Amino acid sequence: MHPISILSRRQMLQLSVLGGAGLAAACTTTHSGGTTTATIDVDTIVTDSQAILSAISAALLAPTVIALLGPSYGTAAAALAAAQLVLGEIKTLTGGSVTVSLDVVKVQSLVVSMLADSQTALALLQGVLGKLPGSEATTTGNAIAAALALIPIVQLAAGLTAGRNVVSAMSEAQALAVVRRGGR
Repeated sequence: MHPISILSRRQMLQLSVLGGAGLAAACTTTHSGGTTTATIDVDTIVTDSQAILSAISAALLAPTVIALLGPSYGTAAAALAAAQLVLGEIKTLTGGSVTVSLDVVKVQSLVVSMLADSQTALALLQGVLGKLPGSEATTTGNAIAAALALIPIVQLAAGLTAGRNVVSAMSEAQALAVVRRGGR
């Protein structure tokens, strides 16, 4: 497992502002009169974000992970809780729509915040991965890999990255299946 690069919340917000200037290909942008409306894929954002948070949550439940994280467990749990709250805000803001054409920048900033919190927890989990015993290491590693595979998909769905192709170690369907199986 390769260590992940964690961007600070400030760096992520800067990237989102730069990316927001020209919304990504995953967004539909329409112009009518003097108004520009962008539509983002809320269904993918919510589904894949929930899977990321489920993978983190499952990994944090393992007794060995809790013991190895020690005091950092509180940081990881707090990051997960913060990400879950932000996902709730996204759901509230978008009203359960499959796509949304309202305040896209607000949704994007919430996605950036949620992903930053998720990456904090993932980095802490990766730090103990090599110390976990056999099957627990495999299960936790698979959950982490699935979450990491879904992050660029969520970014693309939110219009935070340009391009149509997301290159990842596993496909969205594979990552979602791993999370559903609890990392197995």
